[in-house]
Amino acid sequence: MAEKLEGLLIERKSGRRFAGATIRLEPAAGTEGGVFLCSSNADGTFAFDLDVLQEGSYMLAAYDPECGPKLYPKKVSVGSDRKVLIDNRDAAQPLILEIDPRHMVSNKAGVVFLFMILGLLFGLAIFYIDLHRTSKPLAPQIINPIIEQVEEVKAAVEGAESPDIIAVRPKIVELQEHITLLKSYGLIEKDRIKYMEYLFDEIIRTLDKEDVDRKAIINQLDYANTLIREQVTYFWQDSPLRFLEMLFWAVAATLIRLAMNAGSYIYRGSFHTDAIPQHIGYLFSVPIMAVLIAFVLSFVNIDFKLGESGVSFDLSHVTASIVIAALVGLAPWRASEFLGNLADLFFEKLGRLFGISKNEKETIQQDRTTVEAASSAKKSKKKPSTSGQTSAGSVKKEVSGKKGTTNQKTDEK
Repeated sequence: MAEKLEGLLIERKSGRRFAGATIRLEPAAGTEGGVFLCSSNADGTFAFDLDVLQEGSYMLAAYDPECGPKLYPKKVSVGSDRKVLIDNRDAAQPLILEIDPRHMVSNKAGVVFLFMILGLLFGLAIFYIDLHRTSKPLAPQIINPIIEQVEEVKAAVEGAESPDIIAVRPKIVELQEHITLLKSYGLIEKDRIKYMEYLFDEIIRTLDKEDVDRKAIINQLDYANTLIREQVTYFWQDSPLRFLEMLFWAVAATLIRLAMNAGSYIYRGSFHTDAIPQHIGYLFSVPIMAVLIAFVLSFVNIDFKLGESGVSFDLSHVTASIVIAALVGLAPWRASEFLGNLADLFFEKLGRLFGISKNEKETIQQDRTTVEAASSAKKSKKKPSTSGQTSAGSVKKEVSGKKGTTNQKTDEK
């Protein structure tokens, strides 16, 4: 009778026997031969003929379409003497293979989860738009009147006689107040606001001169209008609202990624209900990581050289921070690796700052491990064995009748 490799397939967690699954025995790298398949019986048992297996290593796993793609393989080694090892252990013990329960894969639950994600994404978009509308009025309602007023001042400067040009000064002061209004609403970056304030101060200083330079005033007003038109943004730019802006986009990107993944699993018929807590964990952790990475990169300027021309990217701009946060939400694993490498680099630089090199750190860690091991061994030597205590108590009990009772109590303690 041919020798067989026998095993039992059970459900994870419950331990119930699993019938009707496909058992796959595949040669590992360096082992010749084909792939062998069988099905688990009604009682969960399965078997392969050892005679058809060549010497070498194999990977044994169970698969069922209703249980999804997640596998729990075991390594099977067949020796020249036909001795079998399971995960490098003697196969004398029963070979038990595990598989996820069928009820853990549910496309119906996947569809519900997908619509929940889409609902959260839609709700986030509505909340984001409404919050921006209420936290600051729409830009045209504030900016268009300022642009028109700048044009009026420009026309007044061009058409006024020399003695009447001084009358333009109150309008310039009024424009300065409107620029302060732009600053309070955060519609234009702080640096641009400061530069416009400087322009209007220069215009007032020019008006205070005896010989007024109309052309210089007109050029400065034109440039102020250009700054207002080109630099208007609906995003929050100043802290702490800048971090909330990045968080909104990171959460949106994470929701989009979760919706894409859920749709893919539903299409393949392998949506695992036990993975829902993991998805929820991503929804909380990934956006925070995205904001952290975007904040770190906001201190960086990147220059690209393309032939003779160069391109510079200022990552401190709020738009760049939003793009970075969204990219992290869409590709969190690469972002996590980047953050880990950045942390390693930071602590390595910090170690050099305090005069501790990487080799010295390893030496300190090895010394600490050696000391802990020696201390543990010393404690184990000092601790008396239970059998020694019992025998000593028995001797004392025989020597003295009165003291025997006391020594017995001591041994029990």
